[in-house]
Amino acid sequence: MASRIDGVDVTLKALKSVNRSLKGAVPVAAMASTLRQAIREKLQEEGHGRTYRTKKSWPGAKRYYTASTLGHPPASPTGNLRRAVSSRLNPDKTAATVGVHGSRGVAALAQILEDGRNPRVAARPFVIPTFEHEKPRLERLAVRRAERAVLKAQQLLDGSGKQA
Repeated sequence: MASRIDGVDVTLKALKSVNRSLKGAVPVAAMASTLRQAIREKLQEEGHGRTYRTKKSWPGAKRYYTASTLGHPPASPTGNLRRAVSSRLNPDKTAATVGVHGSRGVAALAQILEDGRNPRVAARPFVIPTFEHEKPRLERLAVRRAERAVLKAQQLLDGSGKQA
């Protein structure tokens, strides 16, 4: 013999709604975009090392280029490395990859600069230090979004209890 309990249907609907709102609580896309922008800004900084005279081969090109020194992010006269920094969101939207995505040459150069594998090129890390610097900001963003989702979930559950 089955018994029916009033209010259970409403609570189950509210719980399903809570589950949907909590799924998007951690703003993966927003966090990836924030980190991508921070890395690009880091790569846009002027170098701190030796200054070289360059060929002015295109309109608006600088006559001088200042290279980076050890411990500083790589300085780029062309900006190709900066433009290759991008973020990719996984299909399920629960994770993202931020890094240098592009041609094999630019990606290989980024790997060499990040960890200094090539003995002729000193390490000039830019992804990991930027991530470490931005980590508190990203955590605050995630916590704020999660708190909003929890408040919304509580409101949904409180609303379902009143209807029962």
